[in-house]
Amino acid sequence: MGKDDFLQLLVTQMQNQDPLNPMDNSEFASQLAQFSALEQMANVNTNLDAMLKGQQTIASNQSVALIGKSVRADGNTVGIEDGTIEDIHFDLDRDATDVNLYVYDSSGSLVRSLDAGDLGAGEQTVAWDGKNQDGNVLSDGQYTFEIYAVGADDTAVGADPFILKKIDAIGINDGKSVLISGETEIASDSIQKIVETTTE
Repeated sequence: MGKDDFLQLLVTQMQNQDPLNPMDNSEFASQLAQFSALEQMANVNTNLDAMLKGQQTIASNQSVALIGKSVRADGNTVGIEDGTIEDIHFDLDRDATDVNLYVYDSSGSLVRSLDAGDLGAGEQTVAWDGKNQDGNVLSDGQYTFEIYAVGADDTAVGADPFILKKIDAIGINDGKSVLISGETEIASDSIQKIVETTTE
């Protein structure tokens, strides 16, 4: 019940009370106190909404500076758009003697496995030709990938995927500022750093 509904109900109750048995003063005071509390709660909610919108505006304004720049962000997607295939990016915790990549479509089905061979520790980029295991060109869209790497001692090597995206626009999704790159939305809090190189 809103404060206007509460006030209307209180007035109607006063208008229709029994003149021979009017509302008790203490009861009337209690209802007024309830109305006052309700109004204060409504004002608090209004102020919180205004603060949230203000924070969203500030976040969006700050993100505008990223338009046209490239960012490195959390993620394990690789896209194909108009024949352009993105590279696969990841970090290796240490040197690996055998690195294998697995690419999946939007339904989670494996479409391609890639043997990247031995790679050193640090940031790595592996090219993908956009084809499936049978050599057929895949359709445009977003794909996901996983990395499996082992070291010289045959133990697993940690691998952290990331994405490199050129920012085209800024938007709001579910009350949060997001960066838009093609068909991809990137949460502002997932950005690791701004990079000098750009991706198309």
